[in-house]
Amino acid sequence: MSELRQKNDKAELLPGPAGSSPALEESPQLVPQAPVAEVMREQLDYLLDHVSPGLCGCAECQRYQRVRAILLEVFRDRRPAAGTQRS
Repeated sequence: MSELRQKNDKAELLPGPAGSSPALEESPQLVPQAPVAEVMREQLDYLLDHVSPGLCGCAECQRYQRVRAILLEVFRDRRPAAGTQRS
């Protein structure tokens, strides 16, 4: 990486490692995408940590409640209505 040196109130850009150019050093670098399952687990852990002291009603608590409802949806009672049969 380039070093910045102050000289007579002027900044001077010193060359970086051999073969590098300041234009390349300033361009954003791509970061590999994390596995979706890992990101989802981290987000769930974050939300659980946030609500562990109790629900305060903020945007994160509301997000937790939406996620919780979706994840627990499968456990809701799904009995067929009276007079109907499952095939």
